[in-house]
Amino acid sequence: MGRSDKIILLASDVDRLIQIKKFIETNIGQELNEIKIAKAFGISISTLKRHFTTYFKTSVYTFILNMRMEKAMELLIARHGTVQQIALFVGYADTPAFTHKFTKYFGNVPSHYLRN
Repeated sequence: MGRSDKIILLASDVDRLIQIKKFIETNIGQELNEIKIAKAFGISISTLKRHFTTYFKTSVYTFILNMRMEKAMELLIARHGTVQQIALFVGYADTPAFTHKFTKYFGNVPSHYLRN
């Protein structure tokens, strides 16, 4: 497909994308990636990427990252656990990796929001 080719989504494609979004939201604390999502919905990775980006105007990876970071911020502000607990809750087994992503995303370390 060239850059000028427009992707047209069928109603069934949109329904599936909405189900995929709900799946991501429900499983945000689990290991999520394009391979697992495509397999869970019986579609190819390239179709997932193409349709997801067309409909949501962002990549699957960025959507998951945004959702995890926003949920983490919500939990930190509400003081629903330690940084490590919140990292696990949003799908990061490695707290330093979570802290790095969070800091890059928001500009402050997660513990900053627990103190203020």
